[in-house]
Amino acid sequence: MSISRREFLSTAAAVAMTAPFGAKAQERKEISAMLLHLGHNLWCDYLPEDMDNDKILGKDKPDTVLRNKDELWNRAVARMAERKLNMLVIDVAEGLVYPSHPELAIEGSWTPEKLNAEVRRLRSLGIE
Repeated sequence: MSISRREFLSTAAAVAMTAPFGAKAQERKEISAMLLHLGHNLWCDYLPEDMDNDKILGKDKPDTVLRNKDELWNRAVARMAERKLNMLVIDVAEGLVYPSHPELAIEGSWTPEKLNAEVRRLRSLGIE
């Protein structure tokens, strides 16, 4: 089955809107969230002029290398836990190797197993 990007986004939005109304709706708590971009090519296809691609990535083609570094990701998540944030929205974009479309991945993209392990780790820190 193939769906358009617009259909996918509207379905995802509908699912996201119904999430708070689950079985434990009476136990709602204030959401304190952060958005982290795992991938970047979907939203920004260039680096600012003051950033040197070679120094940052050591490569000539920055769009083929994941800019997200595990060390920075871990520091951001640790800071979230320290500050008692309870939700993380991960914009995966090309930062994930999609089993149905592995050709979209770039060097350094996370595997589904790595993403699942990170979600489990986040939950252990109290972050949804």
